[in-house]
Amino acid sequence: MKVLWAIILSTFREAVRDKVLHGILFFAVALILFSIVLGKLSLGEEFRVIMDVGLAGTSFFAVVTAIFLGSTLVYKEVEKKTIYTVLARPLTRLLFLTGKYLGLLLTLLVLVAGLTAVLLLILAVNGGTPQPGFYLMVVMICMEIALIASVSLFFTSFSTPFLSGILTFGVFIIGRNLDIAIAYASTPKAGILGPIISTVARIMPRFYLFYPTGRMVETSWSSIHEVFVDSQYIASALGYGILYTLFFFSVAALVLWRRNFV
Repeated sequence: MKVLWAIILSTFREAVRDKVLHGILFFAVALILFSIVLGKLSLGEEFRVIMDVGLAGTSFFAVVTAIFLGSTLVYKEVEKKTIYTVLARPLTRLLFLTGKYLGLLLTLLVLVAGLTAVLLLILAVNGGTPQPGFYLMVVMICMEIALIASVSLFFTSFSTPFLSGILTFGVFIIGRNLDIAIAYASTPKAGILGPIISTVARIMPRFYLFYPTGRMVETSWSSIHEVFVDSQYIASALGYGILYTLFFFSVAALVLWRRNFV
């Protein structure tokens, strides 16, 4: 347990020192602050606009951070040849990968917590009180980044950072728009592409499930304003995310276990 915690903290410290992370944090905070201006321009929807833009910015920049840091998670260790020293010790590759993933996840959760605190402060200054749906949305964002981090970890276990980043971002974009693709596949316009799209939709992780605000999800209207999705939806979405996260992590562990570093 001490070894695992040491890997987690080492990964967290390394990520925090990364200057690119500082840049991402700066732009994330800037976007949340800019939501105040957008709120002022709206007609009676200032609080709603600030909350929507703030949550969207938190989700987007957390995902970007997960892709950037995750795509170099294993590759850095190989390039610096530190992985040879680490694996030479009485340490399993699974334990090493688990520590790296949890360290990355800790970094992302701290980032989301910080951005959420900034957003709550802005809402408080503007005289707004977030509804319970706001906090549920933050939980969904955390599940989203946990899943995207595992996807990134899977790709980085066998590819370069650039390719890993591109593939992970592609999976995320497709997953965020799968509901649109599924709806299109059921129309006559899809033609022979319909069955192909439907098959891909069954395999790809459905990231749109973790950001349901202001849209139709599974034939039901869902929003963090006034009426949020019910507890059954939250539980099923979190369960779905956990299963997919474990799947991608397990495959990444299998790839790393079979990989020859000699």
